[in-house]
Amino acid sequence: MATLGPEALVDRRQLGGAFGLREAARRMSNFRWAELEILELLGGWSEAMLYPAIRGGFGLQMFTQAVHCRELGWALANLKRAKQRLQAPSDAFVRLCEQIWLAESPLLRLVGLYRVLKPHLLQAELYHADLTDPVGDSFSIHVLQLCAADHQRDLTWGNAQIERLAASRASRAEALAWQEKLEADLAESGGVVAEGAPAWWLPYTDERANADDELVAARRELPGQGELRSQGYTYRKAPSESLLPNGVQPFPAPLRYAADVPGEPRHPDADAPASTPGGLRYAIHQLWLGENRTVDRCGRFITDFPDLPFGLKFDMAQQAWEEARHMEIDAHIIHLLGGSLGMYPFAARMPWRNTVGESNPFVRLLRGHVVFEGSAAAATNRWLAESEGWASSAIRQGLEHLSADERVHIAFGNDWTLRLIGDQPDRLQEAVDETIRQIEGNPGLREWPDRLRQRYLKRALRMT
Repeated sequence: MATLGPEALVDRRQLGGAFGLREAARRMSNFRWAELEILELLGGWSEAMLYPAIRGGFGLQMFTQAVHCRELGWALANLKRAKQRLQAPSDAFVRLCEQIWLAESPLLRLVGLYRVLKPHLLQAELYHADLTDPVGDSFSIHVLQLCAADHQRDLTWGNAQIERLAASRASRAEALAWQEKLEADLAESGGVVAEGAPAWWLPYTDERANADDELVAARRELPGQGELRSQGYTYRKAPSESLLPNGVQPFPAPLRYAADVPGEPRHPDADAPASTPGGLRYAIHQLWLGENRTVDRCGRFITDFPDLPFGLKFDMAQQAWEEARHMEIDAHIIHLLGGSLGMYPFAARMPWRNTVGESNPFVRLLRGHVVFEGSAAAATNRWLAESEGWASSAIRQGLEHLSADERVHIAFGNDWTLRLIGDQPDRLQEAVDETIRQIEGNPGLREWPDRLRQRYLKRALRMT
């Protein structure tokens, strides 16, 4: 076997890069802000996306975006600049993101994200990884390469969705005009690193001794930008009521609600026990709708409560991905049972704001992540027991995955409720009482009021 010579063991990297520590940290802070912004765009858009395939992709990407934010925070800590991790590049860049958020057409949203914002962020992150100190800043390079790999995969997926949606000449022309406008605004904003044109063309000395001073001076000439932060423009990602007709989540054909098809008879499988193929198929078909709603519920948690800890957002992003996986698992089980999505109408035409519009985060956690997930876990465990002996191993493995994930989601709701409320028994009492008020009268949740009282109100009494 050939042996390596001494020259093969030499580290070919050179100490030193294009950025000092302060400038490297500023740029990494900008990247983290942009990654979090994309996470919030995905989370806030999910509920009004007509197409389940797009919602499923959003679920996965919410999680990868959360991973990017976490890893960039770690890299910033290594740069001793963790406190700058939520620094916006510039007011103009924030306004560009707001424009993209306000687009209501699914096509224009995808164009803004996958043909303008993500390609620009990918390019900026790769540029930084190429020019930063390969020895002293190697942790940043590692994180940025991870982000870049995900972005490249997401761009392939996003552009495929755009091609599907831009089916007419008119829609393609609209998408191109929107892309052109956004790209012009992006250029004027200075981009995610907020340097702007003057900073790119500064005359550097060979030693780059005065480069940082020149960059600072150039940035002061650019509107809405400073050395370390934007002037502070922010916007709220409020949902668009016009995208939810009558407050009900829309779906494309052939998916439909029973209430929207007057006179349609109740399908016999709706009354069949889950111990039969037809009964289980109907139950899983109804569950598929719940998985959709939960992807959206987790996404809205991320956007509706921006001041809550990042750890909670990370867990919501993880659950969004798992719920998107559940949509796939459910669809496969339905197919294995001889059916297809859309074969039954959805029974529950629940007003959407009643599902995700709760203003109290603790009620959202208790209702959505303890009660709803607990009920889903009980149902999947029951279906596992009732399908033993006749269901295929693939069907049963799918049910096992559903049940295992739901236990994790219950823990999210329980742990974050107690962690955030801390030693405030009045707030815990209020959240439990309101959750009970909302679920009382629902025959499928009749055991939960007593469970909530037993689990949380005794704890509240111990706090006093």
